[in-house]
Amino acid sequence: MKSIPFLGFLALSILVEIAAHELEDEKIGRWIFSPRYTLPGNAENFPGPWIAYSDPEAPFLSKSISPGAELFGLKPTDRKTRLVMDEHLPSKEFTLQAWILDHSNQKIGMAAGVFANDPKQGFVLSYFNKHVYGFLNTDEDSYSPVMSSKVTRNMTWKERWSHIALRYDGSTATLFVNAKQVASQNIKGLVKYGNQPSFEIAAYLDNEPYMDFENLVRAVQLHSRALSDEEIETEFNRLTDLVETTRLAEHPLHFTAGPYLHYATQNGINVSWETSEPSSAVLRYGTTIPLDKSIEFLTNDRVHIAELKNLEAETNYYYEIEVQRDGLEKIRSGILTFKTAVHAESAFRFTVIGDTESRPYVNDRIAKLMWTERPHFAINLGDITDSGQRDKKFEWNFEYFAGVTQLFSRIPVFTVPGNGESDLHWYRYFHNYPDPENYYTFQYGNAQFFMLDSNEKIEPTSQQYKWLEEQLQISKATWKIVCHHHCTYSSDENDYNDTWKGEASYFIHKNVKEAIPLYEEYGIDIVFFGHVHAYERSHPLRSDKISQDNGVIYIESGGGGGNLEDFAPHPSFFSRKTYRGHHYCVVNIAGPTLELQMITSEGSTRDSMTLKKP
Repeated sequence: MKSIPFLGFLALSILVEIAAHELEDEKIGRWIFSPRYTLPGNAENFPGPWIAYSDPEAPFLSKSISPGAELFGLKPTDRKTRLVMDEHLPSKEFTLQAWILDHSNQKIGMAAGVFANDPKQGFVLSYFNKHVYGFLNTDEDSYSPVMSSKVTRNMTWKERWSHIALRYDGSTATLFVNAKQVASQNIKGLVKYGNQPSFEIAAYLDNEPYMDFENLVRAVQLHSRALSDEEIETEFNRLTDLVETTRLAEHPLHFTAGPYLHYATQNGINVSWETSEPSSAVLRYGTTIPLDKSIEFLTNDRVHIAELKNLEAETNYYYEIEVQRDGLEKIRSGILTFKTAVHAESAFRFTVIGDTESRPYVNDRIAKLMWTERPHFAINLGDITDSGQRDKKFEWNFEYFAGVTQLFSRIPVFTVPGNGESDLHWYRYFHNYPDPENYYTFQYGNAQFFMLDSNEKIEPTSQQYKWLEEQLQISKATWKIVCHHHCTYSSDENDYNDTWKGEASYFIHKNVKEAIPLYEEYGIDIVFFGHVHAYERSHPLRSDKISQDNGVIYIESGGGGGNLEDFAPHPSFFSRKTYRGHHYCVVNIAGPTLELQMITSEGSTRDSMTLKKP
């Protein structure tokens, strides 16, 4: 292993908690990291207090003193350097711990420790490609072989989190993963440092170009003594409890989700938010500032959902949420904005994403691009989270809301559940859609949207099928658009069978196959879906054939954040355009004209089409 580098100066990204150094067994330092995603310009707003900051008494001591060492051939993408004064560096013994959230399938990593120009001096704890490594150099042992252990899926906590630690007690160095010893090495003497030693933390994220240091490294802690097994386990339990209870920090009171707009009509809109502790709240809103209307929430709850009613159609509004705990702590969201649904004859614009899948750094990239479009609303095609069902609520708070709150606090989002939310537990907790919530319809301008739950089989005997047919029979909308999660007409390479081995792939998911005749009979214009993490647009189709006159167009838009997928080696008869990459769609509707563009996460347009009604 080559030497291991460290991160550039970003004071806003760290909470540094440095204890006094008079006692040898006290904590030397604790650094807590949290991503801070906001829209640019005047829309920049982070609701409530940001739980990561730099302690003014213990900031970064300087910028990096060297280019930084490589980790398995990768140069550091970010470094936090000289975090500890030289005289406070441990010599006889120490314990170094890190709390890692790894939701990527790419080779990424971090390292923390003391480095000099000679990488074989000091000590290092690192994590790379699902492996943990430890290194130590003393005045009696010139070089300690690297200790390592693979962090297998059954070693991680909730398949995503790893608490790693390197402990030295003067005679033995030991590696821990989630409070379990995984490797040890006999070594004696005082820790040996080279010239200009620097305690640093670094990230190696070249293989995830949008990923931020704070997405991977959530906390680092350094002690000047060897903690006992029980103390390391106590710290692991403390961290997992924060995640289990979905609190982003032990203090202070803060928003853990939202504010989050959903289900907008001409006369109302729903607003959800969650706080770290049960609290009361007041929501103030109006068409001008200062805000002249308010709703009070007197019960102490973590989550609140406000239904704003009796609003004016196609009108700009401002709002702010003030939260109070026990009559003492008080936080505010800051002034935010929304617009009610437009009149039937008005033009409007909406964006479409799918499979956001707990990649906040990709969500952030796309959210900022979508904001430049100033859409009236957004649609999320499901797999809002990767697997955020009842036992993995953290995916909603630490990942999904981290990336999208900046946008969905200003424009409403209409969602459908994917297999990641198939139990509907947190889906219903955070949303308030018309009953039964997992499927519903809404009208916007001259279009009607039919939002379906494809986790259920949509077949003639099902309640959802019967409801859909009834809604289609009475719909008089100019444009009719269906949204669900699972695929119709997808050229995916291996979701069902491995097409690279000559096996046939299913074009249509079994849960939506029997709904297609309804789409054709009642003149659906476009069906949006995700599930496969790529983009594909079909020719107009009817009865499994291309029909330019009265066919339905199927658009797969699953590039909102999930690990990318690819297409079968042979072209499909129905396929008009394919693209492998993160992306979103933007749709403009003005009377009888619908225009669609697919825009990549780099901001380039890779597909477009125009539909016109007679």
